[in-house]
Amino acid sequence: MKPRLDEAFTSAAKVNKVPGIAAVAMNKSGEVLFKGAYGNTNASDSSDSAEMTADTPMLLFSCTKIFTSVAALQLVEQGKLNLEDLVEKYVPSMANMQVLEGFDDDGKPQLRPTKTKATILQLMTHTTGFTYDFFNPETTRYTQATGGQLSTYGAVGSRECFNTPLAFDPGARFEYGMNTDWLGFVVEAISNMSLDQYISKHITEPLGLKNTSAHVPNGVAQLYVHHRGEDGSLTANPGLQNAKSPEKYGGGHYLYSTLNDFSTFLLTILNNGIHPGSGVRILSEKSVKEYLFTDQIQNVCSSTRIGAIHTANPILSNNGELLPGLEKGWSCGFMLNPEGSPKGRSAMSGSWAGLANLYYFLDPIKGMFGLTMSSVLPFLDAEVCHLHDELERAMYGHDSAQEIGEFGGNWGVTKG
Repeated sequence: MKPRLDEAFTSAAKVNKVPGIAAVAMNKSGEVLFKGAYGNTNASDSSDSAEMTADTPMLLFSCTKIFTSVAALQLVEQGKLNLEDLVEKYVPSMANMQVLEGFDDDGKPQLRPTKTKATILQLMTHTTGFTYDFFNPETTRYTQATGGQLSTYGAVGSRECFNTPLAFDPGARFEYGMNTDWLGFVVEAISNMSLDQYISKHITEPLGLKNTSAHVPNGVAQLYVHHRGEDGSLTANPGLQNAKSPEKYGGGHYLYSTLNDFSTFLLTILNNGIHPGSGVRILSEKSVKEYLFTDQIQNVCSSTRIGAIHTANPILSNNGELLPGLEKGWSCGFMLNPEGSPKGRSAMSGSWAGLANLYYFLDPIKGMFGLTMSSVLPFLDAEVCHLHDELERAMYGHDSAQEIGEFGGNWGVTKG
């Protein structure tokens, strides 16, 4: 497996098809089935760039969400939080949130009170009504109409940017959005700690994740997020980073981490909440099985729209689908696939991603996981997704895809 994957990743990085990229596959015992880091951190200028390593920090974007979900589930275990609780019990401003119904002839947003009240389970399953403006065009229009800044959730870190109205009444349907950010507000309210302090004390420090935090690790001179142009070229952007002193940490996106650190965390989840080497436990086996690897969406609404990506901002995301052709569900932490993939993971594996093309999956049946980390926009980048698909195919003994986006893999890109 290693020669095959080394060749695929090396070839892509050598000709700048991808910026610096790193990937790992492990089994449940912690045995490394494959690990590699390729290319440079600045694809625009290798003379001003460090080589990519398994300890190179990157913005996790939405790969942060599973940390926040674990934090909330720790509070459930302690009896301080129930999934049926109303969000407004802990974050009173939730009671004032309204639903965006449209716009009048002058372009003024038309809002109404919610018909239902949001619960913690709805936050964890993305069924509250919160959206992201880069995925939802109505939220984009609302932000512009009210003079707000688009897509500033992490870069600005103001509390106000998380207050855009709901797209529908809580519990009506699934739409991926700011739900986990609000879940972070709940964690803060219960713990009387900021979210970064709580996650540091109860997750990253116990696991020894020294390079996972709200800030770029000391000694790192520069961190680049790339943008792929229409001609396929890559341009490094040194300015795209999280706010250094945000008013609020968004539980959906605020962390920086490395391949080594994030894989340690994922290995712990795969082992039902306990790290097989250190013996550190962050969740009970019962919680992992019942909340993370059990479909929860059926307790709220249908699973329509899960895994389907429709962009409202082509600079940040392409259109496409994760696990196209397969039924999808959602747990209290990530996407689930109730049926197995024809070229990889088993049924009821958990997975998710980060906006700058970071992807992971955990297979509790086969007892292994795969992780690919890059730093390029827009989301669902064909070259990075192809490499992540190749990683999965190799892990399960399947031949390489003959073309990018070949049906049967873990992703597909659509146009328009």
